[in-house]
Amino acid sequence: MLRKVLFLDVDGVLNTSGKYFNKDLNPECLRELQRVITSTGADIIVSSQWRCHNYLMVFLNELIEGMGGKIVGKTQQIGLYQRIGEIENYLEYVQTPFRYAVIDDERKYFFEGDEKEILASTFDLHDHLVIVEDKTKGLTAAEANKLIDILNNGGVWNEC
Repeated sequence: MLRKVLFLDVDGVLNTSGKYFNKDLNPECLRELQRVITSTGADIIVSSQWRCHNYLMVFLNELIEGMGGKIVGKTQQIGLYQRIGEIENYLEYVQTPFRYAVIDDERKYFFEGDEKEILASTFDLHDHLVIVEDKTKGLTAAEANKLIDILNNGGVWNEC
């Protein structure tokens, strides 16, 4: 079976409080994330700033395991507003073929200028990207459906 991974941001995707690192996550967003996990079998790679805090990673790990999922890694921080580079650094070292999707609420990590111009991507990352449209609502059913489609039907990375 082809491996699938979801690069997960938390603040603005699951945390809709407007306060960074708030563990009181939106239950509707959590249900949508669980639907993505169960519909795709995707593992999680944390790309959120939460990855920099051990207590938040422990919390996330327990949460994801409770959904039947698994956190298999995290991206390494390389600088402010460098999310695209952090994800691409992770992709560069993956050896086996897999499908991936990225969920984030910050367009500035993936677009420049007036946020309509796509930042350069060696890995066609934008074809795997879903941006949460309203960070006060977080991950919606429509956005979860896009992730499911990418993970189940999208292109395969590192295919021989």
